[in-house]
Amino acid sequence: MSKKTMLILVALATAVLGAGVATATIPDSSGTIHGCYKQSNGNLSVIDTGTGGTCKPSEAAVTWSQKGVQGIPGPQGAQGQQGAQGSAGPDGVDDYTIVTGQGTTSTEFGDAFVSATCPTGDVAVGGGFDIPPSANVSPFLSENHGDGWQVQIFGDGGVTFTVYAVCVGKQQLMGS
Repeated sequence: MSKKTMLILVALATAVLGAGVATATIPDSSGTIHGCYKQSNGNLSVIDTGTGGTCKPSEAAVTWSQKGVQGIPGPQGAQGQQGAQGSAGPDGVDDYTIVTGQGTTSTEFGDAFVSATCPTGDVAVGGGFDIPPSANVSPFLSENHGDGWQVQIFGDGGVTFTVYAVCVGKQQLMGS
């Protein structure tokens, strides 16, 4: 291969590589395009800042793809159409009562048996109890007994606690 041919190939390779680098850095890595605006005649040219390109003193630098300031919110949109009616939910109770009973564990045996009884015609559908957090007692029994809720406690004597019953009329439970 002659020296002249070798020189041409090197020059050609340099030109191809240079074009590849220029293409790869416009826009820059953040997506911004850099340019110069000539103030005297309005000419605009794109520059490659990745290869050291800068504007001339007679030009103003400009960029594209910059994120602007947040605009003011637009007006409220129109009300949408009402959706279809949903299916009916399951029947529930219209009215309930919570009743309480209170007891204190005996100082002799450290136990107490207390009930919260529903009004006549109502049945207990749930219940529970409340023991002071500092009390050294344990529940032995907490159950529904038809017309109320009963709880039995064992432990230290002199501990006062409350029993709760959630009561509902029998006719509500029967669906009539």
